[in-house]
Amino acid sequence: GLDLHGPIAIFEYPAASLNAPNPQPLANPIHANMYRGNQMAFDPSRNLCIAGFIDEDVQCFNRTTHVQIKDYRAEIHAAGLAIEPGGLAFDADGRLYLTSIFTGQVVKETRVGGPIVTLATLISAPNLVNGNMVLSGGELIVPTYLYPAPTVSTPDVVYSVSATTGAVTNFIKGGAPPLLGNDHLWGAQWVTLFIAPGE
Repeated sequence: GLDLHGPIAIFEYPAASLNAPNPQPLANPIHANMYRGNQMAFDPSRNLCIAGFIDEDVQCFNRTTHVQIKDYRAEIHAAGLAIEPGGLAFDADGRLYLTSIFTGQVVKETRVGGPIVTLATLISAPNLVNGNMVLSGGELIVPTYLYPAPTVSTPDVVYSVSATTGAVTNFIKGGAPPLLGNDHLWGAQWVTLFIAPGE
C-alpha cells in the first residue's frame, strides 16, 4: 500500500493454475492507490471493489481493463458517520453495504449513489467489526472481534443483520453442547458462503 510507497497490487490467478505447487498470476495486476485494503467484493456488473479503512474509501475496477471506474470516498465522507470500511457487499440493485471497523456500524446506500445511512450499530470499543461481510438472502452476516484478544468471558459474536430493516440477531444459535453458539466463539473474522450445486 501507499505506506510502503506504492499502490496495492491485486493479482488474478487462472483457475487452471491453482493446482500447481507455485501458481503464477496473470500479467498486469490491478493497482489500487490505497494505504491498506480490506475486503474485496464484486458489484452486480462484476467490477472488483476493495474497501480500505485507513483510506475511508471503496474503489472499484473493471476486471478486463483494470481501470478504476468508481470511487466512493466522497459519498462515504458525505454521510458524516466516520465510516472506516472493512466489510463490503452489494445487493442485486448495486447498493453498497459496509461495516465500519471502529464505530461498530453496518451502513448502506439508500439508493445507488447515496446517501449512506446507518443500518445497525452492533458493538462499541474495544470490540471491532474487523472482518468481512456476506450478503445472503437479504441478511448481512457480520463477524465481530474483541481487541485486545478475547477471553473466555468475552467471546466474539457473529451477527445476522436484515439488509432492509436493520434487525440484528445472533447468526450462530445455541448455548449448550453440541450447539454452543456465539457464547463459545473466538476470533471469527472471515465468513464465506457455500452454495451447493444446483442452488
